[in-house]
Amino acid sequence: MVIALGAAGCAIRELDATWANEKWATADVWHVTLKFLGNVDKPMVDRLGKEIAAAFSRVPVFPLELTGLRTVPEAGRASMIWATVADSGGGCRNLARVANQVAARNGIEPESRTFAPHVTLVRARRPRQVDGDVLAQAAQRSGLTAQITMSVQSATLFSSTLTPRGPVHERLLEFALQGQVGSDRTERP
Repeated sequence: MVIALGAAGCAIRELDATWANEKWATADVWHVTLKFLGNVDKPMVDRLGKEIAAAFSRVPVFPLELTGLRTVPEAGRASMIWATVADSGGGCRNLARVANQVAARNGIEPESRTFAPHVTLVRARRPRQVDGDVLAQAAQRSGLTAQITMSVQSATLFSSTLTPRGPVHERLLEFALQGQVGSDRTERP
């Protein structure tokens, strides 16, 4: 999956050099966002961590499939390019729903947008038009059209700090799903 995402980024830059100097996410921070929490303090992180660990430990391991590339919000004025994700069994939507519920119980505003699982590959400094053929060719070259599937066995709580070069992510906690060997809650150094 990581190889295909990296290959998709390379193909996009080769096919449309105007994307080369944009804010590309790196492999170490590729993720599917379940819930954005905003600014929370350490006691809240600890409380959320305990509740999320308990809730996620009851969610079975599930598959996710990379399915292609998409411009956001649209091809005529794209500010991002996403790798699209199929969540046919609803496992990812279930995690997002549970995370939203735990956050809401702790006073964090619920998500207003419909959950759409994806991996952000790049953010543009200014919206621009993207040729649909570029995305189709990049998806084909990278193998994203070949039903690349992974098994989701855990979820991670990240801290994200925005910088001029893009967000800097720090792994705070990892939560094992039901059926995954290991602890339910692992703190990262």
